[in-house]
Amino acid sequence: MAYTYPISATVETTKNGNGGTVNLRATASKTGKVVEQIKSGTKIQVETLTGSWLPAKHGSKTGYIMAEFIAESDVYKGSSSGGESGDYKYTLIVEPNRNGSARNSGVALRDKASTSGKKLKTVAPGQKVYATKKDGEWLPVKHGSTTGYMMAKFLSGSSVYNARPAGATGTATYDRNKAVSYAQKYTSNDSGTGSYNNAQYKPVGDDDDNINKDCANYVSQCLFAGGIPMHDGWYYKDPGNVKNPDVNAAWRGTNSQERSLSARHFGERVYDTSLLKKGDLVYTYDPRDNGTYSHVVILSKDVGTSTSMIVCGHTQNQKNEPRDMKSKDLYFHIYDQIPTKSTDRFA
Repeated sequence: MAYTYPISATVETTKNGNGGTVNLRATASKTGKVVEQIKSGTKIQVETLTGSWLPAKHGSKTGYIMAEFIAESDVYKGSSSGGESGDYKYTLIVEPNRNGSARNSGVALRDKASTSGKKLKTVAPGQKVYATKKDGEWLPVKHGSTTGYMMAKFLSGSSVYNARPAGATGTATYDRNKAVSYAQKYTSNDSGTGSYNNAQYKPVGDDDDNINKDCANYVSQCLFAGGIPMHDGWYYKDPGNVKNPDVNAAWRGTNSQERSLSARHFGERVYDTSLLKKGDLVYTYDPRDNGTYSHVVILSKDVGTSTSMIVCGHTQNQKNEPRDMKSKDLYFHIYDQIPTKSTDRFA
């Protein structure tokens, strides 16, 4: 396929120990022919920041480069920066939700690289573990004083977790400004619900017709306006047909929405709120329903070091209103570059 290399990135070898140069290879493999050796600190162009190998261009030469040596990549950001000493040099975050485990359940640390291995302990979501490597189905890891093996698909920062989803053929940019502009246009500081809806979309919630459950539908519209594509798992078909739209559960429901975004690798749950940017999402924890999430809002401002957030939402209407941080809420970061498929539908 043809690449456009829209992202400027920096070759960086210091953190992950590769001397002063990195190989640009003809194929996405360590056995691929070396096209060029690129010095640390050099600016190059890449197609995406997600995945263990990135399509890259330097000058007139193109090929593939390992993401762990690109400072802006998701893989690099998940690797160690002076974490554990010794062989456990990569810092990874336990995150079970993307690949089918229960959202708030822990992940087993076992005595061997098999599901039949003895469970040494269960590590809670958001906890850091230290690994000897990032590639492979099972990774040797350390948590506290306990060492063993953990499945890579539950570890953010591993090559398996950060790999592009099956069938992805391209990359698109999430435009945070467009998403927030839409959010601000179609809400207000009034307490009502229906006056500030986009006329193209019928207010729908988990029970379709109840406008008092419109939060996820509204946030889905914001994401779509920002460049997140509709697909078979997340859609509102025929937006102009407000009397009888075809809206799936992931578009209109908070919990289904978050799972769908994660499954398509459009973003991931984060535990460090300083990573949250405008256009990211906050899901409100519901203690009444076994740890699910009953509400969602979109951030209209980067969080940074602030102790509160500025958000927009529906049900009730919120426009650039402050919101306290709550320990059990789910913070979801949308990637700047998202993987796309040929069947995706854009605004």
